[in-house]
Amino acid sequence: MKHSDWRVQKSTKRDPQSRRSRPDTARLVVVIFMTAAVLLSVGLILYQSVFAKRPSPTGSETGVTTTAPTTGTSSASQTTPSTQPPTSSPTTSTQAPTLPPTRPTHAGDAAYASYDNTSVGWWFRHPVELGKDIPSTVPDDIAALLDTYHAIWRHDTDEKVLYLTMDEGYEYNHNTTQILDVAAAKGIHINFFITGDYITRASDAGPDGTELVLRMRAEGHLVGSHTWGHPNQAELIDAEGVDAMAADMHRLEDAYLSLTGEQIAPFLRPPQGAYSERTLKVLSDLGYRSVMWSFAYRDWITTEQPDPAAALQQIVEELHPGAVYLLHAVSETNVSILSDFIDAAHARGYRFALLDEFP
Repeated sequence: MKHSDWRVQKSTKRDPQSRRSRPDTARLVVVIFMTAAVLLSVGLILYQSVFAKRPSPTGSETGVTTTAPTTGTSSASQTTPSTQPPTSSPTTSTQAPTLPPTRPTHAGDAAYASYDNTSVGWWFRHPVELGKDIPSTVPDDIAALLDTYHAIWRHDTDEKVLYLTMDEGYEYNHNTTQILDVAAAKGIHINFFITGDYITRASDAGPDGTELVLRMRAEGHLVGSHTWGHPNQAELIDAEGVDAMAADMHRLEDAYLSLTGEQIAPFLRPPQGAYSERTLKVLSDLGYRSVMWSFAYRDWITTEQPDPAAALQQIVEELHPGAVYLLHAVSETNVSILSDFIDAAHARGYRFALLDEFP
């Protein structure tokens, strides 16, 4: 046999085995590559769904709004609401919350150092002639001082308008109930000034302070401040500073708001009739008008009440246009003559008004 034949023959003998092994190897390679491709695809899918581009939690997802820390700010400042409007969502109400009214503030003691704080008691000059609608007077410098701070003592007018005011430091013998009954019967309104003792007064017999204040408002009367603790405000400033004066007033404001759901009228009768330039300035800055008076008489001592006939004559004879009358509600005399006083004032052409129409 030729060598070349041998090669052919040898090659012929190996062909069947070679044909079997090559396809098996190819199939194995294909399977490996396909398996690797599948595993790679699965891996990519898992990576995309679990790790890649995962969003950070938001308020709508977690129920908690996250805020990035701000460098150099306190924790208190971080909780301050943003000035940016909130983004509404289907589960978030777009109605603005009801916020307490903004309370006027003052600038502190240093800002008031230039204002005289000498305590002065209010006084006025009675008319020189009675029964002729002649106004009472005060010195020009005092009138100018009150005008500077928009305070009230008398309405400078020719109109026969009368502002009846009553201080309510405390309740005595259920007088206020009788006063309100007379006012309702006569169709007039009164300007009341209440204290903390009055609004918190409890009573075993008859209405308590809260009931009386609510009745005042329900029947259209004006309720102003006589402060919480009835202090001489100038002396309080000397002892404890302007903040103490403001805090005493705010305490009554808060009690009144809690009771009625509204702000107390922005008029304040200075306790004891005491004032200073500084207290007038502070009250003005806090949004109040100080209310003095152009008529008053000695009616507040419950055990020394004036004679009713003499009191009625004096009250009526001193009527004058724009008068601000101060009558104390604790006076039994005032209660007994109130109806006759109203009738006499009406007969003289006067009408009763609330301070909120004061210019």
